[in-house]
Amino acid sequence: MHRWVPLSLALFSVCAVADDTPRKFVPWSPLTEDEIARAKARLPSTLNEVLGDKYFRDPTKNHRFRERDIVRVYPELQGSKKLYSCSNSIMSGATSIAFVSHIGDHEVTLKTLNCSGARGGVLCGDVTAKKSYFLKSFREPIDLLNVPLDTAQVIAETYQARRVDNLPDWFEGGFPQLSFIGALAEDRYRLIFGDYFCQGCSFRYDARLDTTGEWPRLVVVGNADGGCF
Repeated sequence: MHRWVPLSLALFSVCAVADDTPRKFVPWSPLTEDEIARAKARLPSTLNEVLGDKYFRDPTKNHRFRERDIVRVYPELQGSKKLYSCSNSIMSGATSIAFVSHIGDHEVTLKTLNCSGARGGVLCGDVTAKKSYFLKSFREPIDLLNVPLDTAQVIAETYQARRVDNLPDWFEGGFPQLSFIGALAEDRYRLIFGDYFCQGCSFRYDARLDTTGEWPRLVVVGNADGGCF
């Protein structure tokens, strides 16, 4: 369905882990027996037979970044709760790690690490903090750029209700997780979906918010692009 990588998003993702910030090493850990069992349960039995038990016990292919190991290297994360750690093997093990430090009314403060792959773990830069919006769950944060919270809520609810017109043919009616809303000129908004770390794919298009009908609708007006890395 998606055959290319949007250049601007790809460059942003690569630059996020390739800057000149001094790096700190965070080790990975192999899966525990319980984690191996859960990983196998998520896959069809036929695929488990193909992969074999050795695959799940190989830390270069399956591993976890433990909260205790991250906090030991970054004590400023003490008191925050790890939200996720996601890696992209195609990007040489580039990894994004996020901790939640505060949850408010539809707002969550994330402390993040952008890391590059290394033997036995990753090399990470400084902790960065940002506020993100969420509609229902803080586990699905949405970054905002010059968009008021009330407007973001209308856009997110309209998108999740699938009231979107003029979707490009290649999008095939897909509705991946909304990850960014940015205000543009002429009452348009840039919407970005997914990411290159946790989901491996990212897509975007510009849309205007039409509130003239019974229910708000998003109308795609251009710059549709996307792909997987």
